[in-house]
Amino acid sequence: MPSTPQDPGRTALPPSSAAPRPRLASLQVGRGVAALLVLLYHAHGHLELNGVHPPLGSWFRFGHVGVDYFFVLSGFVMLHAHRAELGRPGATRGYVVKRAVRLLPMYWLALGVCLALRAVSSGSPFPEVREIALDLVLVPNGAETPIVGVAWSLHLEVFFYALFGLVLWRPTIGRLALAGWFAVSLLRGLGLLELEAGPAVHRWLSGYPLQFGLGLLVA
Repeated sequence: MPSTPQDPGRTALPPSSAAPRPRLASLQVGRGVAALLVLLYHAHGHLELNGVHPPLGSWFRFGHVGVDYFFVLSGFVMLHAHRAELGRPGATRGYVVKRAVRLLPMYWLALGVCLALRAVSSGSPFPEVREIALDLVLVPNGAETPIVGVAWSLHLEVFFYALFGLVLWRPTIGRLALAGWFAVSLLRGLGLLELEAGPAVHRWLSGYPLQFGLGLLVA
């Protein structure tokens, strides 16, 4: 059969060559700067804790703001990356797998190192099996700090991921759940709501959830 002439002004692209989702370079740069600030903040704290005067004085005490950036970024990225999947229950499984693969392997490595150090240390008791099991899946175990001390931020991330997964699966219920979380956090932050709970729960109902909401709003 004779071939059909093509419009010279249009070039057909095969499906495999479709343009990928654009990467937002400025956010990637910001992610790197925020990670570096958090690293320097903790390095500064460990030096002071061990009686060593940090070579740059107190320059990096503000580095904890990198965590705030990450929370806002998480809210933005979730909606920016998954907007087309809202209301598609079949997309929830892929979303969960992607989040787990991105987060858990490096965290499990850090958890293994912390457990190994606890095993050879005489200053810290070795965690109970229940505590380890909950920390493996980034669920608060009731302790003031998790086994990997800085993993409190990952606990918040995972809770936000779970609620956003609910938004993908059941948009109305998920949005109500997210709105409720943000509303309780805002009321508590304004001093209009008092709650008797442990430090982990207070952290979940602090200003941090509102940062996820700000990222969603920006997206």
